Amino acid sequence: QALAQRCTGLTSLNLGGCQLITDAGLQALAQQCTGLTMLNVSDCEHITEAGAEALEQNYPHIDIYI
Repeated sequence: QALAQRCTGLTSLNLGGCQLITDAGLQALAQQCTGLTMLNVSDCEHITEAGAEALEQNYPHIDIYI
């Protein structure tokens, strides 16, 4: 969530393997980083399918890699 608040100009982000990112963090990224078009959260054990699906439904402009 701190990243989302401080780096609002992001267009792509690779968090693959990050064990600290959660569904709440994904939601914060989507809300704060409105230019984000690509997000890789593969191998992030705290990201759920439900969290990723909700993000894809609410922010269809983001390509999410799980």
